[in-house]
Amino acid sequence: MTIELALTPDTRRADPGRRRGGHAAPCPPTRRGGRGLSVHALRYYEREGLMLSRHVTRGTGGHRRYSRRDVFWLRMCIKLKASGMPLVQIRRYAELVREGPGNEQQRLELLRDQQARVESRLAKLQECLRVINRKVGVYDQHLANGIAPDLWTVTT
Repeated sequence: MTIELALTPDTRRADPGRRRGGHAAPCPPTRRGGRGLSVHALRYYEREGLMLSRHVTRGTGGHRRYSRRDVFWLRMCIKLKASGMPLVQIRRYAELVREGPGNEQQRLELLRDQQARVESRLAKLQECLRVINRKVGVYDQHLANGIAPDLWTVTT
């Protein structure tokens, strides 16, 4: 199955990098009820060399056609980017996948490096959450006891 994407009138402008609406036709839903990818996002990943195929096929009228495999891959790239993986590493990962079998160890190393970075960020965020949870507890207690004016008092 492929998805043919048509541009809405407000996306046909000289600067496609600017966001001002216009979304791609809905991509195939995942089992979790996925949503469409914006034309901006699709073109961005294509321009950055992150697609698995070097050239996206075109349908009638020149509209881009993305396969389920393309959409699955793009969603993976979006998750990697959201996890903080630099584009240069996502691009390298895409290059390795395009090269085919024989470089799985290199792919694994890229993913393990990113996994370690995400785990480190999560640990730091967990510590932040513990501090916030303690502070919420202090506020709850003060408000329940009717002593809210004491909330600006430094406590340990």
